[in-house]
Amino acid sequence: MLAIITIGSTIALSTYAAQARQASIQTTSQRLKRAMVFAKQYAVSKNTEATLWIDLDEQIFWIDETHPADDLTLDPPPPPVVAKVLEPEQVPVQAVIDEVRVGSSRPTRAGRAFARFSSTGENPYFGAAVVRRVDDASDAAKVTTVLLHPNSSDPRILPRRRF
Repeated sequence: MLAIITIGSTIALSTYAAQARQASIQTTSQRLKRAMVFAKQYAVSKNTEATLWIDLDEQIFWIDETHPADDLTLDPPPPPVVAKVLEPEQVPVQAVIDEVRVGSSRPTRAGRAFARFSSTGENPYFGAAVVRRVDDASDAAKVTTVLLHPNSSDPRILPRRRF
């Protein structure tokens, strides 16, 4: 009887530990997915352009209004203390947004990346790779990607996959 209880406890504990390890990645992935959907909905509903920013150095993301004439690549603004649309959100300390890919560009692994969402509902290919801070980011099995295809309204969360 004691052996059965010990085996059952061991299985339950290992399952709990595995779920706890993934919690920060799942939380970050869900928050990024919601931000992508919100940016797109905001741009369409307000008939404006919204930009989702991800600061890979500071591990924060936010949404702000932009205008089509703004060239954000020349002079990216600093993270706002208060954004017009969605205030900066800090990534949980156990997780890291490892890289971001926008359109057909090479992945960004440092600095800031952004995706613009137009009032017509258009958006670029946009993906963010999330990994636990203690895991090896080069191991695709440890990475979860949040991916939004062009002009799609439903970002996908893809565990154990990098772009």
